[in-house]
Amino acid sequence: NGKAQKKRLRAVARSAIKRTKKTPAATDAQVDELLTDPEKFCCPILQCLMDDPVVAEDGFTYERHAIQSALTHRWRSPMTGCDMGDTVLPINRLKSEIKAYKDEVVEKIVERVPRITSPSRAAKLLDRAEELLRPNGPALSESATKKLKTVLLLRRKLPPDYHGDAIPELLDLLLSDKDANTLIELLEDYESLRIADWTESLDFNTLLDLHWVGWQHGFPSRCQDLFDTELVSRLAKVASDAVDLQTEVDSVNDLWSISLELSKSTKQNCWVKTAALVFTSFWRDIGLLDDVKLGSLSEDLLKLAVIFMQDPKLAASDAEELWGCDLQLRQIQLPMNNKRADVLLELAERQIDDRQAKLELLLKAREADPHNWGVRKALKPLLLEMLDLEDRIDMECTLIDVCLEDDTEIPKQMLAKLQLEAESLQDLSATSLMTLAWQLSEDRPTDAARVAVLAAKKHEADENLDQAHKAFVLAYRWDLRNEDAREQMIEICAETSSRYMDLQMECNHLKAEVARLKATSVTWCLEEGVNFYPDKFPASRSYGVRSPHFYFSHFEGWMEFFPRGVAQAQASKASFQMFLNPTELLMNRLQGRQRPSTSLSLRAMVRLGSVEHSAKVRIVGNQDCWQPKLALPNFVDSCEVNAEDDNWITELTVEFSEMCFHTRDGPPPPTAALRCLLVDVETCSLDTAGSLTIAHPVCCL
Repeated sequence: NGKAQKKRLRAVARSAIKRTKKTPAATDAQVDELLTDPEKFCCPILQCLMDDPVVAEDGFTYERHAIQSALTHRWRSPMTGCDMGDTVLPINRLKSEIKAYKDEVVEKIVERVPRITSPSRAAKLLDRAEELLRPNGPALSESATKKLKTVLLLRRKLPPDYHGDAIPELLDLLLSDKDANTLIELLEDYESLRIADWTESLDFNTLLDLHWVGWQHGFPSRCQDLFDTELVSRLAKVASDAVDLQTEVDSVNDLWSISLELSKSTKQNCWVKTAALVFTSFWRDIGLLDDVKLGSLSEDLLKLAVIFMQDPKLAASDAEELWGCDLQLRQIQLPMNNKRADVLLELAERQIDDRQAKLELLLKAREADPHNWGVRKALKPLLLEMLDLEDRIDMECTLIDVCLEDDTEIPKQMLAKLQLEAESLQDLSATSLMTLAWQLSEDRPTDAARVAVLAAKKHEADENLDQAHKAFVLAYRWDLRNEDAREQMIEICAETSSRYMDLQMECNHLKAEVARLKATSVTWCLEEGVNFYPDKFPASRSYGVRSPHFYFSHFEGWMEFFPRGVAQAQASKASFQMFLNPTELLMNRLQGRQRPSTSLSLRAMVRLGSVEHSAKVRIVGNQDCWQPKLALPNFVDSCEVNAEDDNWITELTVEFSEMCFHTRDGPPPPTAALRCLLVDVETCSLDTAGSLTIAHPVCCL
């Protein structure tokens, strides 16, 4: 076996030597031949190969655009100098020959370049091949693309100084052809190709394609890390500086999907941190990361997110250190407590066997967001379970608070186990303490009183004195021996007594004010200059003046004043009388009642200076209403009325303070003869004098 193997190796070596002899290295002459174009295929104007040959009127062959451009300057032949027109005709046969020549030259270059030892000469030939393959107009054909890819693959075997832009272009061609094997083979030569130097020049779509092709087919790790880092860096900058919503949504979603995949498939901490930063900044924003499920995220990612949500400034610093941008985290000024509570809840639900760790996470979540319903739902059964197992727990305050938030009362089986130490109850609100006290009052009244005192003190601290007094009263009712409640009850009783006296005085004052506000007052001012003509009427008694008419509520009225009194008045007495005329609406109401004796009474107060007279005016529904309703013959002493040269100056005020209906028989109304007794109309004359002022009440009569 060993001898046979040696024979086979010698045969392979001999065949290799023969092939080498058959394919000798290309000579300089052969290289120069490939670099030189036949004269018949070259344009005499451009001195290079023609792509679109045409024959002009002078019989020579030119490149179409070259001869057309030359004839625009002068109508002469570039070769003979003779005049000629601008007519040109295509030469399809020559065009085909030129194309065949180009293909032949490219094939010879591809064949001979591997045997050229000089990199510079090989580079010249490859430049020549690329020049022949790249068209001036339309895009590359499929066959030309394959040849160009072969040429670029040959160029990448040259030293890096001769690569130029060949490698990025080659990547694009391989990606478009989905030639993953060749692409992987190319990227394995990481150092010689200097991939790190030209990665930044790749466009975004190429980087994105390289990322996904690499994850599907497995690029070399260094290349994959380089492409991923450049791609994530660009996406992070776009997400941080996006000027429109759609750009932000697209960039953030791409950034999240890529960083999440990288965090799952690699062990590098930077990708987990990147995913946590993106999650912290954009989770639950409008249109961003809407389909993210917390259960699908790793525990390391969620723990980092909790730290970043607690301190957005720290998160922004880490993002800037990693990617040179803050991922919009600088715009967040306060801790993201609502998000943090949900993440902590997810971490707690994963602690299946570690009850203490689960409790700590739930307590942190509750501290972050006390109103999170999911946290309360998970925390309550856990605390009750721990209370059943241990008969007491150190977090009675939290347990009570959680129970009272979800329900109106605490389970009775739990009440008996509560220690109710003052320190454990300090964090409860006054409302929760009172709810607890009411439940304890049935079986544990002493403890109920103690809890009620704590609630009362909290109310006092919040300056809610009414609720504090109520709590102290209940505490005293439940436990008469509670010293705090007893002392406060003494103070409350004293304060209540003092308050009662103050309120009584205030009530009396308000009653007087209400009575004043209800009154309608009519003030009649007899102006200076009203003269009673004593020479014309020597007997000045029964002579008076009449006020203008006044109106209020459902009445029309006027007043009459006699400074020397009426005939029936006592000596030196001034008299007063007033007439009221109800409106038709009021009389209809009075006459419409069932009993004919229905009447309406008005209580009035007549005041002149310091003299006051109280009287009641009655209006009867079945009597003539044109009658004097109020007569005060001995109203005031005449000497109290100012009189100088018979110019009387006085001010009369009438206040109506009450109006009520009467339906039972009362005293007979004054008759028409009463007026005649009060005033002798034949011996007196009444002049209208003075002015009236009417003050209506807040609530009219």
